[in-house]
Amino acid sequence: MKGCTDELFQEKPLEYKASWNDKRIVKINRFYPSSKTCNECGYIHQDLTLSERIWTCPNGHTLDRDINASKNILEEGLRIIGAELSDNTGRALNKTSEKKHKALKSEAHLSLANG
Repeated sequence: MKGCTDELFQEKPLEYKASWNDKRIVKINRFYPSSKTCNECGYIHQDLTLSERIWTCPNGHTLDRDINASKNILEEGLRIIGAELSDNTGRALNKTSEKKHKALKSEAHLSLANG
C-alpha cells in the first residue's frame, strides 16, 4: 500500500512538489493572452501567430514570445496574490501594474510567491 504522499505525487506532481517545498501554486486563466501582450506597455497583438517567435509592438518593444509570456504570467500571478491579500486584509499589500486583460494560462505556477 502506498503512503499518502506517494499517492499525491502520482496524481498531482506539481502540487506535491509545491507542498514539499512549502510553496504555493497560483492558477491563472488559460485564455490569458500572455504571449500576445507586450510586458512593457500592455499592447495586445491580436493577430500574433504561433510561428512568430519574436515580435515588435507599436511602441517599439521587441519581444521574444516565450520570455514575454513568462513575464506576463508571473505578473498576473502576483496580481492575483495581491488581490487575495487585499480581500483578506481590506487593503492592498502587493501592487503590481494592472493590464486591461484578465485571462492567463493555468499551467503556470509561482514558486516566488512564498520566497
